[in-house]
Amino acid sequence: MFSLFPSMSNDRAYSRRWPALFVLSMALVMVVAANTSLTVAVTDIQQKLHAMTSQTRWILDAYPLTVASLLLFFGAAGDRYGRRLGLNLGLVGFGAASVFAALSTTPGEVIAARALMGVSGALIMPATLAFVRVLFPPSERKTALTIWSASSGLAVTVGPLAAAIAERFDGEIHSVPDAATAAEIVPELLRSGDVVLVKGSRGVGLELLCRALSAGVRV
Repeated sequence: MFSLFPSMSNDRAYSRRWPALFVLSMALVMVVAANTSLTVAVTDIQQKLHAMTSQTRWILDAYPLTVASLLLFFGAAGDRYGRRLGLNLGLVGFGAASVFAALSTTPGEVIAARALMGVSGALIMPATLAFVRVLFPPSERKTALTIWSASSGLAVTVGPLAAAIAERFDGEIHSVPDAATAAEIVPELLRSGDVVLVKGSRGVGLELLCRALSAGVRV
């Protein structure tokens, strides 16, 4: 069966754990940046889409609300069915939903696209965290988790910055940051995805995700 992530042995994946961490961190940056990218553009959204106040609020909130609602559910589903499937579906879905957002012309379409991106983000985030647990031995796991968490903080800054640049040069602020981010990052993640493919990745994600959320990792 065709797979976006070719099969490999555990030994090979383990030996490439640091490049894998870079790929996983990029995926997390993409997910978090999509949440923060529109915070600088509320007025522009209302003007360009002729959106009412309630519609503007849903454009901003549909993504984080969907991610937060489904995060633990997809964490448990990944434990049961495997993280490879969740990561594959999440990356492809995120890219497709971003294109949908870029082509949207009404507030309702943008809200729907943002919600679909949220579903994809909820698939991606717990999968990246579970793979960090699988790839790194206990002696290196703390460092890897620190880097993974730091990438989330980086994305908080990257999102508004990307939105400001898109507004400056393009103007389609409601869609361009997400679509541009996905267009650049998703293909690279899919090309590099073989470095994060390991067997035995089930059953570790939900527990680690709950610990991360309890420690205050920002979504």
